[in-house]
Amino acid sequence: MANTDESQAAQTPADLTREHRTRRSPHTSKGPAADPFDSGQVHPVRDVEGIGELYGELLDGIEVRDTRKLWNADATYVAGALKITPSVVSGWQSMAELMAVTGIGKQYAELLVRADVSSIEGLAGEAPQALLNRIQRLEKQQTNRIQGNTIGLPIVQSWIQEAQRHYGVAAVTAAGGSDGLGA
Repeated sequence: MANTDESQAAQTPADLTREHRTRRSPHTSKGPAADPFDSGQVHPVRDVEGIGELYGELLDGIEVRDTRKLWNADATYVAGALKITPSVVSGWQSMAELMAVTGIGKQYAELLVRADVSSIEGLAGEAPQALLNRIQRLEKQQTNRIQGNTIGLPIVQSWIQEAQRHYGVAAVTAAGGSDGLGA
């Protein structure tokens, strides 16, 4: 049997993933969050807003090259390796998760995180008008827009529907009922 210290030393940074920690969605206490990339889009890590070339190179050095690996990485470990705070890494992880959803790119993911949506599960449970109101308040406070076009209710509804579809949740109509597939 291998010495525990030897097996720990043999691990590569990429090994510091889900099996070494339990990531819970901030919107549930049901247990570990499902991997959003099992049915979602994986992007290069540099696509996440705020990472860029400098942090991208540092992340390459610890074998975190795409959004799936970033989402699965230990935030404290990554923060230490990059000499930044774990909260910055957690923000990147939230954006990476949201980018797994069809129709949500890096700028929309950043906008959603700033509007206090930090997971696909959280987005799936949002009320469209309430989320739109938060986004509009946020955009009024910004001197520079996060993204170019004006966000309206149809876009917000499409994000929520895609998030619900991502996890197989029945869509909810504006009237509060199911999409006709229910009871």
